[in-house]
Amino acid sequence: MKYKIFIFFLLLTFSFSLPLHAQIPELEVVEDTMGITRQLSEYLESDKNYIISFWATWCAPCKREYDAWKEYASEWAENHQVEILAVSIDIESSIDRGMEIWATKEWKGQLLFADQNSAQTAFDFALIPQYFLYDTERNIVYEGSGYATGDAEALDDFIHRQFPVVSTQQVEDIPLRYTFYQDAESIHINWEQESGDKLKNLALYNLLGQQEFGATPENGTGSYTISKNALVKGQIYALQITQQNGATSSQLLRIE
Repeated sequence: MKYKIFIFFLLLTFSFSLPLHAQIPELEVVEDTMGITRQLSEYLESDKNYIISFWATWCAPCKREYDAWKEYASEWAENHQVEILAVSIDIESSIDRGMEIWATKEWKGQLLFADQNSAQTAFDFALIPQYFLYDTERNIVYEGSGYATGDAEALDDFIHRQFPVVSTQQVEDIPLRYTFYQDAESIHINWEQESGDKLKNLALYNLLGQQEFGATPENGTGSYTISKNALVKGQIYALQITQQNGATSSQLLRIE
């Protein structure tokens, strides 16, 4: 099992708002120098959350933001279904330059280009970097303007809280599906097994392989609460489900 440590710094310098039902505006975009125009909505999948970010090749804070996001973007996509659509607004002069920078930096997400005035009018912003985080209902749940040290970590923390990990493993045709979320005092785990009675136990291990919590769920749906009193804030733990045949399904979680 591969463990990845995420550095957590929660700063209060991040601006955000929570308007209801702020549907994603239509915007004409292109992918490359071929100039084929598409609607931004054509890049959206119904079961994904999206960060729609606006930047330009001449914007130094934009580049620092994408550098910072690079550490988290793969985990956001894999565990929280959060994808990045990065829209450059210097389409008139810098498509080639934008593509070059994106490839060289190996930034994550879908690179697109749009007219500056059209983008600013549609999404109602003035300065860059600017981004909006939309859930699957296409509500804005978080947004950021400008970039300061710690902003990426704050966004990562919000994503972990807003979009809990959903892990589905298929082991010998018995699907195991579980979700978990955290509050200030506890970790809450919800577990489902669609068929069979082969689940042996559910456990939480620290990075030394020591078990911190264990339970034997009953058949069907179960709910479990683990107190954080004995756990270390910021530490990574492994949540593991073991079947009677020894097969396991594991997921990492960070104590917040």
